[in-house]
Amino acid sequence: MVYPEVLWAQNATELYVTVNVQDVPHPTVKLTDSVLSWEGGNKDKTYQAEMTLFKEVDPNSSKQSITDRNSFFVIKKATEGWWPRLTKDKAHYIKTDFTRWKSEDDEEDVTAAAGGNPFDMDFSQFSNMGGMGGPGGMAGDLPPDDDEMDSDNEDDAKADGEDLPPLEAAETRAH
Repeated sequence: MVYPEVLWAQNATELYVTVNVQDVPHPTVKLTDSVLSWEGGNKDKTYQAEMTLFKEVDPNSSKQSITDRNSFFVIKKATEGWWPRLTKDKAHYIKTDFTRWKSEDDEEDVTAAAGGNPFDMDFSQFSNMGGMGGPGGMAGDLPPDDDEMDSDNEDDAKADGEDLPPLEAAETRAH
């Protein structure tokens, strides 16, 4: 048996746990109020992790998403609060998920961090898809600054730096 790479992050009410093993079609997952266990294999290896969680969780309010790339869990904490680590004992295969990580001082929800979670649809991610033309998915056949060529608005010209007074010469001082 081999330990899988496990990434985790949290907010005050939820844990976000990712088991990074690819091509495991049907892993065995068990979540109790104090233990998350994951076991699965692909053509190369069999992986297993049994994690005794730092505090109790609510398995009935938790969610999971199993894909070809990984297993992702949103686990509801039984009591609100921040944990110093995912498990009671430190485990070498558990690492911080910096794409989802938020500290206690951060006001944003951890799901708003890069990557989000698969249970909340974020349509802004579609702009990152390839095959959409020029940079950033924009139409690549438009000439640069095309929208400024037809501008008759004086406010646009001022915003572009036209009609600004010249810069004054700076004074030099001897130290």
